[in-house]
Amino acid sequence: MSTFLEKSVNLIPWWLRDRVRSIPLLSTAQQWVFQRLLSGHTFDYTINAGPARGLNFPISLPDDKLYWTGTWEKRIGEAIAAVIPSGGVCLDIGSHRGFMAGIMARNGASCVYCFEPNPINLTRLKQLKRLNPALDLRLMPLAVGSANGRATFSFMPESTMGKLSDSPFQAEEEACGTLDVSVRTLDDLLQRGDIEPPSLIKVDVEGSEVEVLRGAASLILEHHPVWIIEVHGLSLGLECSHILERAGYSVRVIETGYPLDPLAPWNLCHLQTGWR
Repeated sequence: MSTFLEKSVNLIPWWLRDRVRSIPLLSTAQQWVFQRLLSGHTFDYTINAGPARGLNFPISLPDDKLYWTGTWEKRIGEAIAAVIPSGGVCLDIGSHRGFMAGIMARNGASCVYCFEPNPINLTRLKQLKRLNPALDLRLMPLAVGSANGRATFSFMPESTMGKLSDSPFQAEEEACGTLDVSVRTLDDLLQRGDIEPPSLIKVDVEGSEVEVLRGAASLILEHHPVWIIEVHGLSLGLECSHILERAGYSVRVIETGYPLDPLAPWNLCHLQTGWR
């Protein structure tokens, strides 16, 4: 019975999985299943559809239901899978639990560097690496910024989330704890041979995205990788866009398909670059 429940999501067509929550009867049925049958259930699962297809991922229900269905940040995962050149090197900066890193590795990346200073997430990344021995996932237990050094990392109310303490994102939230972490620039990492030249860089660093770009000026000039950046405020998004456009990129918002509009109501969004 347990194995059937774990694989029951396989019976739902891929096109329907992300829409279930918006269909009243199906949404109600889904909630009943999670509350009565699956709550507290933990298992390792091979995602069977979508950009993460074939990725072995540890699941704990009900919290991980979007990982289980393969629809976690679905549009972003699809955008990443569409731009990975076969054999390309990828950087996952702010790797969290490694779902996007897994998508990169499952869709043609030769290796993926997973940058994550949060020790809770590092433990989960090690588990992901153990579950997927054929994937070249390289754990980088540090933060990325505009200068080499040390910084204070603040744990946010959700224990698996955190940010560098000088980040403006959710400045009103009180940290649940802090940790001293190493910070490196991408330019320094590349110059010293600690990473290979990347084809794709995904950034999700809770408000420090501009600092990541400032520390990658030479990398951008020499290798112009594709960037996919989650931006955590309008001013941050506009500054990221300006930096990238000055470097020769075109920049659009994945969610709208258009450049970031400073006059539109703000919503958390993701920037994607093209090379002019």
